[in-house]
Amino acid sequence: LEFRRVLFRSEALALATDLLADRVRILGPDHPSTLDSRGHIAQLHDLAGDHATALRMLRELLADRERLLAPDDPALLSTRHNIAVIAAAVDGTAEGLVELDANVERITEFVRRVGS
Repeated sequence: LEFRRVLFRSEALALATDLLADRVRILGPDHPSTLDSRGHIAQLHDLAGDHATALRMLRELLADRERLLAPDDPALLSTRHNIAVIAAAVDGTAEGLVELDANVERITEFVRRVGS
């Protein structure tokens, strides 16, 4: 069963990487779908236990989303949340927990504004 999980993850990562290359070529590096693909690949690395790569990729994605999106864009909030969750789970540092708490506040404020 574990072999199947490893095989599935490696196949998923290969397919996601191929999709990202296609999206960069066809849509460009700043297209929302291209950015989403980068986030999905980071999540696959996290699921495979490669937290350092996942965090690096998500931080790079965050920089691009901060450059391209409004501060309260859901994709930006989601990326911040994913970074905080992984950082807090991996090393349990106060920094990760503080960022997670701050992002919950950002999301709550966004939901209040949208729901009004």
